[in-house]
Amino acid sequence: MSIRLCLYGAVAVVLLIIILTMQDSSMTTYLSYIPDRNYIIQNVKSSVPEGKSVSLPMCSKTPENLRGKINISLEERKMEDIENDLDFIQPGGSFTPKNCSPVFNVAIMVAYRWRYPHLVVMLNNLHPMLARHNIHYRIFIINQNGNNTFNKGMLWNIGFTEALKLEQFDCIFLHDVDHLPEDDRNLYHCPPQPWHVAGAVDRFGYVNQWPGYVGGCLAMLTAHFKMVNGFSNRYWGWGGEDDDMHNRIVLANLGLIRLDTVESRMMTLQHSTNESGNEVNNVNFDLKMDSGGGMASGLSSLSSCKFEVTGVVEEKLYTNISVTLEMA
Repeated sequence: MSIRLCLYGAVAVVLLIIILTMQDSSMTTYLSYIPDRNYIIQNVKSSVPEGKSVSLPMCSKTPENLRGKINISLEERKMEDIENDLDFIQPGGSFTPKNCSPVFNVAIMVAYRWRYPHLVVMLNNLHPMLARHNIHYRIFIINQNGNNTFNKGMLWNIGFTEALKLEQFDCIFLHDVDHLPEDDRNLYHCPPQPWHVAGAVDRFGYVNQWPGYVGGCLAMLTAHFKMVNGFSNRYWGWGGEDDDMHNRIVLANLGLIRLDTVESRMMTLQHSTNESGNEVNNVNFDLKMDSGGGMASGLSSLSSCKFEVTGVVEEKLYTNISVTLEMA
């Protein structure tokens, strides 16, 4: 009898510790997707950015200066005016907290061409929010030169490779230029599993309509992006590359996080589809049906692709990686 009481007592103590830990570490429901609050600290170790003192205390994973819902400005401001307002951003679009060591090193990567009005709006809204997240981050714009057909997947693979030559990042956010978070409590922190950040967007009524869709904004650990061999390089034109990435995530058995909270909502900026140079490509549908067979196409096959990195320039609010692509 006494042994049974001791066992019951031990179980009760363990449950109490779990409950107290959850209460202490979960600020609001927008962080509830993390299955183990210690997982990230154990498995993702942020390196200290150059010039950052290791003696500073670790930043909190629950920032104190968050504001909640963001008043998004859609004004197409002059870039120089935005640069003047955001004078706390370092060259290359980089930011590091001053009073603590960042919890993560994050690369924001945007595959881009001919969308300057959206770029200005994104930078104007995204930088102030990210600076409140207690992370070291850097925004990369991977800009496809010329008029050849757009290839978002290959651009992200090239951008990933070039970014890691400059810094070591714990994770990457593969970000469309026309997606903006509506709430700064949607923390751009590194997730333990691939996270479809744009799972609830305004144009779809904040409801995810396609289980296999991971477009708009996708966050992955650097190690996980390498594990799935990045994106396929085979998708020219509009459509298919994000569905292929979802299939890669499934085949790698990584799981997928998709939140359904008010804090996780995103706004999308209007633009037309089937644009010149990024037309809908019906071939892409057949390609994504053979994602397993196409896994060899990706980071490991970049050397066999026809492309040239024509420049890596640190602008004030972003690092511009200029790339010229040719279809094989």
